[in-house]
Amino acid sequence: MKTPIIAAAMLLLSAAVPAMAAGDAATCQNLSKDVATAMASAIGDTSPARVEQLRGQQSCQSGQWDNGAVHYRKALRMLGRSETVHAPAG
Repeated sequence: MKTPIIAAAMLLLSAAVPAMAAGDAATCQNLSKDVATAMASAIGDTSPARVEQLRGQQSCQSGQWDNGAVHYRKALRMLGRSETVHAPAG
């Protein structure tokens, strides 16, 4: 009796992980665009924000989406900008 229950639980978990990962990856992608836009119109020394942007890219590319989002948001704060609200995909 335990085997079918465990199998069903594993199936549900495996189906949920890609859905969560896609949302996190989308957040990274949206924040990356926000930072790039802010950098393009920034005046003055953007070196510290650029470092955070690069850290965000590295984190997101290695699947550490939460960490990447932290770096992107820090870059936006350094540039005096806030995160853009993006419409959900699909």
